[in-house]
Amino acid sequence: MKSKILLIIFLFLATFAKANDGSYYVSGNQLIPIENTDVRIDKEVLTIRLSDDGFAYVDVDYTFFNKGEARIVKMGFEASNEFMGDGEPVNPDSLHKGHPFIYDFSVEVNGQKQSFQNLFAYVNVKASKFGSAPEMDYADFPAEPITENERNAMAESAERVDADLMQIGGYRPKAHVYYFEANFNHGANKVHHTYRYKMGGGFSAAYYLGYWLTPAMRWAGGTIGDFTLRISTEGTAKHFYIKNEKCLKGHAFKVVKGAGKVRLGIDQFRDFVSSKIISNEIVEVALRDGVVEMHAENFRPTDDLSLISADALRVVDEFGEHVKYHELGSFYNRDGAFDLIQQMSHVKEKGTALEKKILNNLPYANRGLVFQDKELQDFFEKQWWYMPDLSYKASTDDFTEFDKKLLEVK
Repeated sequence: MKSKILLIIFLFLATFAKANDGSYYVSGNQLIPIENTDVRIDKEVLTIRLSDDGFAYVDVDYTFFNKGEARIVKMGFEASNEFMGDGEPVNPDSLHKGHPFIYDFSVEVNGQKQSFQNLFAYVNVKASKFGSAPEMDYADFPAEPITENERNAMAESAERVDADLMQIGGYRPKAHVYYFEANFNHGANKVHHTYRYKMGGGFSAAYYLGYWLTPAMRWAGGTIGDFTLRISTEGTAKHFYIKNEKCLKGHAFKVVKGAGKVRLGIDQFRDFVSSKIISNEIVEVALRDGVVEMHAENFRPTDDLSLISADALRVVDEFGEHVKYHELGSFYNRDGAFDLIQQMSHVKEKGTALEKKILNNLPYANRGLVFQDKELQDFFEKQWWYMPDLSYKASTDDFTEFDKKLLEVK
């Protein structure tokens, strides 16, 4: 069953990432071959855990197949040059020690922890042939090192926005590169890759997650023999959308752990440049302490993964007359978000007793409380994200700071 949702903001996914009222930090990525290789990916299990701390936790299990003799395979990981704006200074150390918004980067090859090197470099971007938007194109190795003088000049910049963006024809894309040499046996080789990275977010969405899938096509055959994507919300609850790109269509997302719901929907928004209405099919997910999974065989990742919090589709026109707590309770995120903060402000000033009671109880409903109050129970049962849990007893032990603010609405 499809739900039709009208989006009246112009920020979504890649566009959202570069707008003034949101922050984009970095996208997750696949491990890729630095040199041409006939090694293929037989299996990949990609797990991305969403948390309440603003980070995505990535855990990837690969099975690579080397049909030749034992050899050294040069592998790497690219992370886009950080972009934040807002006048924040560049950390000089970030130019030498890996991406400033990627943490705990670790790789094991056949059970052995792998040492790696970092390089902040100019990269040679080739035109996209996989259908990605231009800003999602990828670098070709080898990357050209940036000189020490250039590094120091960038570190002294008052803003993260690259100065050469201001020079006509002078822009040269940069990337943080992690690279290493892996000892591969003949046949199957296991690679375990983990890291966490800071998700974007801001004015219109509590969080935004980008993850580059298409670089996996650089391995032999351009496909992943057996691919599993898992989105986890261990220890929290999340309501989000996944852009249903061509490579994902036809592959069902299923809740395999915890409490959850999945449905297809249509996102429509107006392109402010062309004034045309753009439509995208999306997968809508409400998940509490669980896992939603997609599985495919001979998977060809011709598109990248874009995930965004559900409030991005709930924001109303702040400058219109209808700004009054639009669709009260239709979305809830434990970190708070623009729409819910606006609702809280309006309900405090002009809300009815029932509306105030609803805001007070949103954190409990998010955790599955079954209400004895019939008005509350009737209201929350109409919210798609609500998933009752008869075993849950009302408690504030795990409430976030935003949860606690909602309790103060009187």
